[in-house]
Amino acid sequence: MGRVPRMTGGPQPKGEWRKKVHPAFIEMMEQFQKNEPLSRSPRKEDREKAQEWAKNAETTFRMKGREIGEQFRREGIVLK
Repeated sequence: MGRVPRMTGGPQPKGEWRKKVHPAFIEMMEQFQKNEPLSRSPRKEDREKAQEWAKNAETTFRMKGREIGEQFRREGIVLK
């Protein structure tokens, strides 16, 4: 019995995944990537800024998540 390779067609072109993901999730990750290094900074001001962002981000992203959920319900989109 021969072995069949798992990957077919090679790697996907860079940026293809963005077409499959809701823009709000991309925005969340971009903001996280921008602020995450601040939490590891040796400077106290940077760490405080990162903590402040994290506190505000939770409520902001929850509101966006609710809006996206409502949008999905209206459009009849079911997540699997």
